[in-house]
Amino acid sequence: MRLTPFDPERDFEKIKDWSTDERSHGMWCGGNFAFPLERENFLEGLSGFVRRYGDVPLLAVTDGGEPVGFFTYALDSETKECLLKLVIVKPECRGKGVGREMLALAAERIFSETDAALIHLNVFLENVGAKRCYEHAGFTDRTVVPDAFPWRDERWGKCNMIMKRPGRDPGRRGEKAVKKILIALPTEENEREAFRRAAAAAGGECEVTFTTPGEATEEQIREACFILGNVPAKKLAGAENLDVLQLFSAGADAYLKKGVLPERTVLCNATGAYGQAVGEHAFALTMMLIKKLHLYRSSQLRSRWEDHGGVTSLAGATVLVAGLGDIGLWYARLVKAMGARVIGVKRRSGPCPEGVDELVLTADFDRVLPEADVVMSVLPSTEDTVHFYTAERFHRMKDTAVFVNCGRGDAVAHDVLLNALRTGEIAAAAVDVCETEPLPADSPLWAEEKLVITPHVAGNFHHPSIYAGVMDIALENLANYLGGKPLRNTVDPQTGYKR
Repeated sequence: MRLTPFDPERDFEKIKDWSTDERSHGMWCGGNFAFPLERENFLEGLSGFVRRYGDVPLLAVTDGGEPVGFFTYALDSETKECLLKLVIVKPECRGKGVGREMLALAAERIFSETDAALIHLNVFLENVGAKRCYEHAGFTDRTVVPDAFPWRDERWGKCNMIMKRPGRDPGRRGEKAVKKILIALPTEENEREAFRRAAAAAGGECEVTFTTPGEATEEQIREACFILGNVPAKKLAGAENLDVLQLFSAGADAYLKKGVLPERTVLCNATGAYGQAVGEHAFALTMMLIKKLHLYRSSQLRSRWEDHGGVTSLAGATVLVAGLGDIGLWYARLVKAMGARVIGVKRRSGPCPEGVDELVLTADFDRVLPEADVVMSVLPSTEDTVHFYTAERFHRMKDTAVFVNCGRGDAVAHDVLLNALRTGEIAAAAVDVCETEPLPADSPLWAEEKLVITPHVAGNFHHPSIYAGVMDIALENLANYLGGKPLRNTVDPQTGYKR
């Protein structure tokens, strides 16, 4: 067998029928190309890989000239990692060692013609035969992400596998014989010891360093393969060895922008750690608004003994919860216990969870919005949720309704919220998040009597349950990473949500 350059015009006909069914086609190309393979679509996509990443497409042929395999590779000149992709073997040659031989030739070519420190590739866990082939060829698991790719009614897990340059000096750039773990989180000695134990239990040699997000150095970030902490996004440009970034926040929007993280880095959030703290905070804000406690506080500060009239109750009220993650569900159960009817809004359909009376999809939000006495939002920041609460939506709400936002500030523009309050389209509002943070001192929001503002303090580490939850998630994911097991709380870069 030998490798020859792939001529798009001449060789497309030779490989076009190698992807035999739609499901295996999806596993091969991850949805990048139409099925069945079409010349124009494939050649346009392949030329895009060549232009953007410098891909080198190759055809594997027998000594007699018969095409038996195809793949393409691209070298990242900064990380010295070479990505293999679109690896495929002619159907009648599968299971006969052809794939293993082709991969051996690929490795020999890459390591001899480039300065790559390692070769890596991605394979779906459901593609058992391909993964076994890669293992036999010498690739080992680096990271595993469950439910990474939606295909019809399935969600496929993804494994990133690596092959290191033979005889590579462990001290050279790109090689990680000693795994460097960076814990960028304020810790006490007992917590530091817990991380050391987790690293030691996995076997292998690990070096654990402790710092804070603001004090993490560029060198520490560049050398780390696992980071816990919300280090400034601008510092991650040089994170050439980073396999996993474990955030201590539920929101991940700052790290989803293109170019912030290396392509291979798996991003995990701390969903599950904030339910109690933020849910209770949102509940407290709700009670404050419907009982008009914010108005009585204003009266107190003006030394005025005055009556602000009738109040409402959660008993018998309809509460609309936008975002049924851990926080939304915690809040839903609290208001449900007070006698409210709860409508929950989710992106994807599923069984109605405990504490929710009716479950609707985001597409049905406008239909149920006019029913709500309380609208509580814990939406993350994504392309679909920026300025989700428009002037038209406030206009559709009851003029007796209250609005609470403990998700992301950019879900509603400042001027839109202010106008809804001043015109009486809603009765009152409370926000723990603002589109601009810190909120400028000259913002008219500060002076609006119908608005309660807390300065993004529902989370942080103010409640002990948050820190404990973050520790549990981080320790579990560190052990999973070092043990090659699926990671918890992986973030879908397309949606910004936990997978």
